[in-house]
Amino acid sequence: MTFAFDNSWRMGRERQLRSTGSTIARFRGDRPAVQAAQAPSLLDLLFAFSIVVYPANAAIGLDVLGEARSEPYILINLFLSPLAAVHLYRRGLRTERLLLLFATAFLAAVAISIIANFSSILGNQLKGRSGLSRLLSTTMVPMFGFYFAYLVYFYSTAAFRTLLAAPLFWGAVLVVAVGDVELVSWKVDAVYNIFLQASGVIHALMRRGHFIIGRIQSVTYEASNFGMYAIFTLPWLWAFANQRSSALRRLACWALFLNLLALSFLSGRTSLVGVLPVVLLIPYLRLFLVARGGAYQGLHHALMACYLVLSIAPLIAVALYQNEIAAAAIASDNISNVSRFGTMAIQINEFLTSPAFGIGMGQYPFKVTQLFPSWADTWEFQKWITDPDASFFPSFSLYSRILAELGAVGYAVWLFFCTLLLGKVAATAHRFYLQHGAFPYIGAAIICGFFGLQFSGWVIASYKIPYIWLVLGLAVAYIKSPPAMESKRPERRLDLEAARRHFPVSPRRPMEVA
Repeated sequence: MTFAFDNSWRMGRERQLRSTGSTIARFRGDRPAVQAAQAPSLLDLLFAFSIVVYPANAAIGLDVLGEARSEPYILINLFLSPLAAVHLYRRGLRTERLLLLFATAFLAAVAISIIANFSSILGNQLKGRSGLSRLLSTTMVPMFGFYFAYLVYFYSTAAFRTLLAAPLFWGAVLVVAVGDVELVSWKVDAVYNIFLQASGVIHALMRRGHFIIGRIQSVTYEASNFGMYAIFTLPWLWAFANQRSSALRRLACWALFLNLLALSFLSGRTSLVGVLPVVLLIPYLRLFLVARGGAYQGLHHALMACYLVLSIAPLIAVALYQNEIAAAAIASDNISNVSRFGTMAIQINEFLTSPAFGIGMGQYPFKVTQLFPSWADTWEFQKWITDPDASFFPSFSLYSRILAELGAVGYAVWLFFCTLLLGKVAATAHRFYLQHGAFPYIGAAIICGFFGLQFSGWVIASYKIPYIWLVLGLAVAYIKSPPAMESKRPERRLDLEAARRHFPVSPRRPMEVA
């Protein structure tokens, strides 16, 4: 009777999971759920769609969201968040400890900065915007970012290949295809006219940007955005090309990798700064992740030291050699270089005025006119300051912005958790190789993602950039469950009959007795 009861309960449980199952149901680790919830739900597919279209910066927009108004992945997942919250709650919400600690510590740094600068925040006014409204709109972006990172973590542990790897691949197909058409339009007039009209409509909707011959933009609609996309995506295409799959799929990944690599060199300085270092990091990781003993320890220390140097040294250089770097930017005869470095210099100067807690989240533009260097007086700066329709004084470096607005405390929190996650991903990938004998391609791609953020972080405008949260979400998922993301080759079994087959032993003759 006990067996009959247990069997009927199990059948009822499986029937319930089949009726309400989705990919999210697999997250609880219940074996019947894993078997029953194979088909993704509509909510799962919409998340995957947001991954496909996230490169299409400003394809849609919602001004009320401020900085996040033109990011498709934010708009889609923000619209779906009430349904996703109910869905997660019904399936059993499980927090991720490292991600939760990161979010809590970062928001604590924001709160401390607000308390330290509360009176000045209330008094800030510029171009019809107040310090308080700017504080609220800016703080919401990283809060959503951590939520999105949790979604990435969740789907990576539940259905990485279906809902993350495949969308990343098809998104690359879209970006590269449009980039190839854009490249052809530079030489073929008929294609040029069509592409110019199509991109003109998009730029009109965005109220910014324009088609530029000689700089690939594709669906990202800005050369710098295309560069950041290439920096993040190239390691993933390399990883997918080396995964166990059909020959046709691997060939397609290699073709996309080479095509995107070629296009990246035609998109401007962002690609030139970041693509080559990230691509050259791959051979290093091939050696590092399979090393053993002292060699592994030495390569690990070198990797972490390099990451810390890239995180700190540029900020120190800007603080100490600001005028020399500005002179080099002016000598380049590129107004954009001067303007971009000018914003970074202002942020470093703001940090020096309030080094501990910064000037407050989102308050960087309000201090521009007070700390405006004379060499940065370009037409772009004047437009940002005076034109009400121009961008509300953009930032071109996330790291100098964190330092300016949240001070040393905020930047220490950001750097500590990023370094911690990077170290744990590297250790997890190495352990995966030792256990399974298969190279951890996905782990290597995530490590490249951390370094890609370092190289592109000097042109990342704000917390809205999706690569930040994709890297964080993928990292915590990989630390938790690398087999769910890697392609694990079957381990070789010991064949006790192998010696007999290869070295046949003739039957021993009986000993003759004299």
